[in-house]
Amino acid sequence: PLTINASNFIMKQGATSITGIISYSGTVASFSPTSAFTSNTVYSATLTTGVKNLAGAPLASNYIWSFTTGTLTAPTVISTDPINNATGVALNKTVTATFSTAMDALTINSTNFELKQGATLIAGTVSYVGTTASFIPSASLTPNTVYTATIKTGAKNLAGTPLANNYVWAFTTVTV
Repeated sequence: PLTINASNFIMKQGATSITGIISYSGTVASFSPTSAFTSNTVYSATLTTGVKNLAGAPLASNYIWSFTTGTLTAPTVISTDPINNATGVALNKTVTATFSTAMDALTINSTNFELKQGATLIAGTVSYVGTTASFIPSASLTPNTVYTATIKTGAKNLAGTPLANNYVWAFTTVTV
């Protein structure tokens, strides 16, 4: 186990060495990068002849392999209720946004889901179930008024990938 270390288990992206934590258990050596790998990128790993078995015999030759990381796709908002530019919206409307994928519920909060009337932030409660975030205003909305809802890039999917851009839509409440 002492021979499975940063000198003998080398991870690179091109000519650049990647730092990480190396662990070993039974017959499995693992490398956990200090920083996340970059998406859609080729990495190579090498176990050198400095790795030895319990009897002290080294690997016969360096063992080298490579892999390409996947492409991270940013989550998107696929629908809203009310829809963008809707008119005649009820004054007790719960505003919702549905995402393209499951999101990290801890990132679906009042910091990342806002409702405003002009520059004024509307008080309310944010919740998240399935793939839908909901904003329930604390008080009835004002009649014949334009509101703007925003889902910010702080909202992340379960892999930790944020929305690529803030998602903004507007609607107008009913005239009474």
